[in-house]
Amino acid sequence: MAKRKIIWSNTAVKKLYAIFETEIRKGKGKEEAIKSFQKISENLKCIRKNSAEGIKTSELSIYCVKADTILMLYSRTENEIIIHTLLKDQEGF
Repeated sequence: MAKRKIIWSNTAVKKLYAIFETEIRKGKGKEEAIKSFQKISENLKCIRKNSAEGIKTSELSIYCVKADTILMLYSRTENEIIIHTLLKDQEGF
């Protein structure tokens, strides 16, 4: 089976940058933002191999997976995994 292509929505990209910018502003530094991105990347690799890994949400085709303190909401097709948005944990999930 061929690897599924990862597609980032505009919203997900904006949220990703906003999360990293917030971490840097709060004084956590670029290192913390890099660690977060690495955890997101690891989860994407797992999702690519087994797209059913996430938790199904109340929306019909949307799945959720947690990467440290970030929730990724995605859907899947036969050839693609579409990242719809990211949510940052503010008070604990």
